[in-house]
Parts: sequence; C-alpha cells; structure tokens
Amino acid sequence: MEQVVELLEHRCKDDHPLNTIARIRQIIQSLGILTVEDEWKNPLTGFHSVSLKIAHTSVRVNGKGVTPEYALASAYGEFMERLQNQALFHFDRDFDETVTDHLSFHHSPDEKWLRMDELRGEMPDSMCDVFKPSDWSDDANLNYLNEFCSAQDTRGVSDFLVIPYHSVNADSLVYLPLLFVRHFYGSNGMSAGNTAEEALVQGLCEIFERYANREILSGKITPPTIPKSHLKRCREQYAMIQRLESLGFQVVAKDCSIARGLPVVALVFIHSKTKKYFVKFSSHPFLQIALERCLLEFVQGADLNDTQRFRPFQYLSAGNRIGNTRRNLYTIFTTGEGCYPSSLFSDRSTYPFNESVFKVFSGNAGILDYLIGSVRRSGFDVIVRDVSFLGIPSYHVIVPGLSEVFSYNRMEFRSIAIGRRVRRTIRSLGTCTEDDLRTAVEYLEQHFSDEKSIAELTGLPVREAFPWRNLKYGMFLSAALYRLNDLARSREYIERYISYRQSHSKEDDMGTVYYKCIRDYLAILSETGSVERACTILLPIYGENLVKEIIDDLRDPQSVLSRHGTVACWNCRACHLEEHCSYRRIKDLQIKLKDRMAQNPLDQSSLSNIFSSR
Repeated sequence: MEQVVELLEHRCKDDHPLNTIARIRQIIQSLGILTVEDEWKNPLTGFHSVSLKIAHTSVRVNGKGVTPEYALASAYGEFMERLQNQALFHFDRDFDETVTDHLSFHHSPDEKWLRMDELRGEMPDSMCDVFKPSDWSDDANLNYLNEFCSAQDTRGVSDFLVIPYHSVNADSLVYLPLLFVRHFYGSNGMSAGNTAEEALVQGLCEIFERYANREILSGKITPPTIPKSHLKRCREQYAMIQRLESLGFQVVAKDCSIARGLPVVALVFIHSKTKKYFVKFSSHPFLQIALERCLLEFVQGADLNDTQRFRPFQYLSAGNRIGNTRRNLYTIFTTGEGCYPSSLFSDRSTYPFNESVFKVFSGNAGILDYLIGSVRRSGFDVIVRDVSFLGIPSYHVIVPGLSEVFSYNRMEFRSIAIGRRVRRTIRSLGTCTEDDLRTAVEYLEQHFSDEKSIAELTGLPVREAFPWRNLKYGMFLSAALYRLNDLARSREYIERYISYRQSHSKEDDMGTVYYKCIRDYLAILSETGSVERACTILLPIYGENLVKEIIDDLRDPQSVLSRHGTVACWNCRACHLEEHCSYRRIKDLQIKLKDRMAQNPLDQSSLSNIFSSR
C-alpha cells in the first residue's frame, strides 16, 4: 500500500520533475535550441500551467501540473514527445530538398519504399481494413491505396514510404505507410516518459480517452454520473473541484468507460451564470490521476473569467451529427472546444457506474500489464514504434480499430493530394498558372471557413505577425476570382468577408468600408463593364479618395494576390516575409534531428523485450 501512496504522490511519474527537466534541458541544449518558458499561470491553489516555445518561432507546447515543477516537467515532456515523433511543427510541413535528401532518407533511417503489391504483404489485414475509404465497396481491391499514395509528394505515385512498427500480438515487425499514419492517427498515441512503461501507459490512455470521446459524440451513449460520495474519496482532486465551484462553476463527473471497461472520465464544467458548458476527457486506471488531468487541462493557460471557449447548451438529438462532424472532432482534440450531444447531460445513463474499471497499482509496469491485457482480451492488437533517438523514452502507440481519429471517403482521399498541390500554389501566387489557381479556388470552396486564414495552407512555420494570418479564406477567394475574371463570384466572397468582419465588431471601421466599396465596385463592373460608370455611382457615397484607391488597387488583376506580400520558398534570403517565418530555424533543426537519428538508430524488434512477458 505504501508503494501505491507513493506512486500517487508522484502523479504516477517514475522520476522527480526536477530531474526530468534537467535531463531534457541538457538534450535540447545539445541541439542548439533556445527554449523560452513563459505564460506562467496559477489562478488557484494546485493549478499551474506554463508555455514552452522555441525562441524566435511560433512553435510551442504547454504544460500543466499541481506544482510549478510538475507543470514545467509536463511541458518539457510534451516537447520531447513531439520532437522525437517529428510532430513538433505539424504533419503537413514541407521542406526543400536539402532537408528531404539529407543522409539519403526522407523520414527515418529504417524507412522503406514499397510497391502496392509489396505493401500488401507487409501490412496487417486489420490495417488494410482500417485504411479503406468509408465508401469503398470492393473488399478485395486495394487500388484505393494508389489514390492515397499520390498525396505523399515524395517519389511519385508508384511507391509507398513506410516505417516499421512492432506488433505486440504477432511479436513481429509490420510496415505502415507514413502518410496513412499521419492522417488517420495524427498525434493520438504519441507519448514520452521517464521510463518506457510510463510513456507507453500514457500513449494507451490517450487512445482510450479519444475513443470514448468519439463514441459519446455519436449521441448513442449516455455515461452515468460519478456519485459525489465516490469523488470525495479522491481528496486532493475533490478539493480542486470545490475551488472551481467557489468561482461559480458547476462540475459534473461522468464515468466514460462506455461499458467496455475503459478507465475514462469526463468532467462537464457548467458556467453558473451563462449556463454554457465545457467538457474535458481523460484516462488513467487511477481515478485520482484521471480527474486531476481533466481539472488541470481545463484551467491550463485559461482566463477563468473568459467564457468564450464555453458552448451554449442546445438540445441535439441522437440523429443530429453536429457533434460528430470532422470539424467538431478536430477542435475538441486540439483546443478542447466543441459541442456535445444532449445525451451526455442526461440522467438516464445507458449503463451503470462501474467503479471497478479504476484500480490501484504499485507502479507503471503493473499498469502497463493491465492495459495491454485489457486491449488484447478485447480482440485488438497493439502496434508500437520506438522513437527515443534523443534518449528520452518516446513512442507512437496504435491500437487498430480504436486509435483512428478520422475516417475518409474517396473524395477526401483525393482532397489530401489536392491539398498538397494547393500549398505549392499558395507559395507561388505571383507565378502560378490559371489552372493551379482554379484548383486552389475549388479546394478552398470545398473547405471554406470564415475563420481560417491562408497562412494555415502554406505548410510553413509562420509566426503570429505573418501578414497572411489576416488573409481569410473569403478575402483570398474574392481576390483569386477577380484575377480569374469571375467578377460575380468575387463579389459574393467579398460580401461573405464583410459579414464576417461585421459579426466581430459593433460598427463598421474604415477597413470594412473599404471592402464595401470593393463589393459595390465589383457589382457595377460585373453588370456594366465600365470603370467610368462605377466611379459615377460610387463617388457620391464613398468619396474621391477611397474610390481612387480602390481603382488603383484593382487596376491590375494579376497583382491583386500580391498585395499582402509574396513568399520566395525556398530562397529565404530573397523572401519579403522572411522575418515573419521560422522556416530557416526549423530546417536547421530538422537536419540536426536527422543527424541524431543516423547516429542513434533504433531497432524496432527490441520492443519485443518490453512486451514478451505481457
């Protein structure tokens, strides 16, 4: 029992947080990385958070903990998890050939290139089923793989870039296409820890957490409320709940084991005045740890007086798919914000509260035994990749059938390949062809969002001050269609952009008036084809100076898209926006990481030593 108490006191960590911080700082320093620790917050006793970023870049991670030491260790652990999984920037990053061709491997030294027929022999049947498009009817035909392969943007469409994982059930290596791994799993199951066991427990728990979350978002499951009498046994965590309740939050704990024995909880935070809600899920066999993670993530980096991230309650029936849309899932798994079906809030649960899914152990080795056993008894495999090439135990864990964050239909498969082409177009607006621009317009229309900016499509590590962050889809589409001489549709998108601006301000500012003048100029030009006629109508309303400015700005359709500046990838020194982009620093870091991977090659077969007795 003393070991259990000690494990809880250390938050199930296998080393003191100061030791963790010191080890990771030494590794980061050896790579020539300067990190900045900022945005320390401690709004309530027992709630600490911090942001850790690479200096002079927009690359950052967050950490949380019950003490400053645990919060900072959490941030450094997250940093190493992402760094060793090559996910610190984002999965859609692009690099020039000096990076991709460095040391003659693209992603990692143990990668291979396989034809489709070769891939079929290296990939488990279960994975072939997982990767099939949701609207693919021919089970025996794997041609869909070729459609997805074209999205790699590496060696062409005939070969797949694959990396090895260790299958626990088969006790052998399996090879998975890197592109599939990134798009179906993202960062789900990526983990780092003081020991292999600690890291693997974390990876499996994240998979359980997100799986339960997705199932509940479907609206078919109503989890039971965990009785307060049971919560009170978790003294520290219940005290944390009470501190939040004293600020006007109602906190409801839900058993999200979904009748499958998953050690998952959710906390529903309801703002007493506005009746808006926010939901956090977490997983761990220790109920105390699961609750604590929910609480810490809810408060992490947040202003508790700001309820913008909260959602207003709206009755959503089981048949309403809003909660289970791709966009809602994405925001929940990235920022935590999102809407949930009304079934989550109901008292009529679909299964009873089962306290037995939460257990106690004397160490992470025992927890890992339990979790692996649970997964295998349920008929699933565990597939693991060791990425600990910098010396901190780090992994990517996949449970086929549970880990998938998204599924794709055939059109969405193709859209991924088109998205890569669009990124290249966005980075070459001054020289792109009309066909490329039309493809970009079609792609943005299919993925339209008033909130999104073109900066997100560059595939570049741009900073907050990057000018394109203010270039929303609506404004870009209007300019692109104007260049393509589609004046009517150009006007439609500038109208949408004006509506977006007005929804975020109480009255029109000069910027909005400017875009209104463009809207009306386009309407008149579309109808009459006469600039002179447009001037006659617009001058009395908008004045000579503004109308002249509009005509000058739109005089040359070919240059309209360059008004916010252009990038010169990959010639950073010649780029007008280089001061707002971290590409050179990230490029140098990626080359150093490839050097370390080559110096410290990992044998995925050695994972058998960890799992052979489990």
